[in-house]
Amino acid sequence: ASRPMTSDDKKAFERARSEQQAAQKADGEAKARQEEAMRRAAKAEAEQQAKLTKEKEKDDREKAKVAATEAKRQAEIQKNHQKALDEAAAKAKEAQAKYEALAAKGQKQQ
Repeated sequence: ASRPMTSDDKKAFERARSEQQAAQKADGEAKARQEEAMRRAAKAEAEQQAKLTKEKEKDDREKAKVAATEAKRQAEIQKNHQKALDEAAAKAKEAQAKYEALAAKGQKQQ
């Protein structure tokens, strides 16, 4: 059979109970601090990723701009080259026509 608690037993029981409640409260506070730290870390990581993504997009846009400028420059070079080839071909055709005209004249005179 259990005996009734003495005054000292009641004090010890209350002390143990309040220590347990304090420990539970401390655990809860520690857990809350840990969750807050994890939330902040996750937020910082997300912000860092967003920053890196933005920097990469900016870098990609810059590279695309440089590539477009280079492509335009190459197209201009090719256009000028083709123009020079066309002019050379036209001069060659003109020279051939003059030669043939002179050759035909020369044959008529013979």
